[in-house]
Amino acid sequence: MRKTILSVTTFLVVVSTKAQVKIFNIELPYFDKSKLVKSSKTVKNVNVFTKRVTNITEYNERGQLHGINIEYRSDSSVGLIRYYHNNKLVYLAQPFMNGSTIQKIINYNDNGSFDGVQANTYLNYENKWSKLKLVYNDGRLTNIDDKLKFPKYTVNFKEGKLNGEFYFYDNANCNCYYYGSAQEGKIKNIMKLDIREDLSFKNTFYTINGKSIRSTFIVSYNKPIEDNIEITEVPIIVEKMDVNLDNEKHIVVFKESNDWMDILISSENYTNTHDDIDWSEASVSMPSSYSIPQKQH
Repeated sequence: MRKTILSVTTFLVVVSTKAQVKIFNIELPYFDKSKLVKSSKTVKNVNVFTKRVTNITEYNERGQLHGINIEYRSDSSVGLIRYYHNNKLVYLAQPFMNGSTIQKIINYNDNGSFDGVQANTYLNYENKWSKLKLVYNDGRLTNIDDKLKFPKYTVNFKEGKLNGEFYFYDNANCNCYYYGSAQEGKIKNIMKLDIREDLSFKNTFYTINGKSIRSTFIVSYNKPIEDNIEITEVPIIVEKMDVNLDNEKHIVVFKESNDWMDILISSENYTNTHDDIDWSEASVSMPSSYSIPQKQH
């Protein structure tokens, strides 16, 4: 394999009128142009037999990965795109194995948390292509498919009882998000979003009606499981145990690390004595199909 060092003054980046970034004639879907850096050295590896480029890599002055890294297949199609800041991965775009359509896009910030658009195209349980787009802001999930938008982390109490919209993150047990609404301490609806590093997911949705919970459980690639769950009582969620509840027996003190889906269906979890709220910073770590314009080398 032959290595060719390109001129350091050559910075082959094109930003289209739609703010779509192209580097070495390769389009980077959902790449934030503010992440662009200028490398000190660009190395192009070429197969000595086929004369085709196998990869292009940019480095900073210390020899760290800094800028684009493009891996090519034997037919010169793109196999993987990565972008680095001082050896830290900030962008990844992975096409399907046998084509140019992008399967997965992941954006990170310099701290390694999801930041920006994360996109995944996958085959669902009906053998149809499904597309999911997630938007993060410094590790916090803010948007799903441009339809469901989440607020900043918030938990509100009225007269000591959980009330209104809530949204919080549990990084003690499941690295998952809870989002829903409550009225006078009783949860009306709640979703638990468990999104993994590879963008697979395990999500649960509850709607509470009287002493019945309408449950929907969704896992990547599988058919949703729906169920009606009978419960004895909807617990009152309170900020502290000293809240006056007029002899209410079904009480749970709020703590973000509780398994809230389990608490709602199991009376064994009522009248607990957890400490006050202990906020923790969230730190975590799908779309129209995209085709990479191919260029023969």
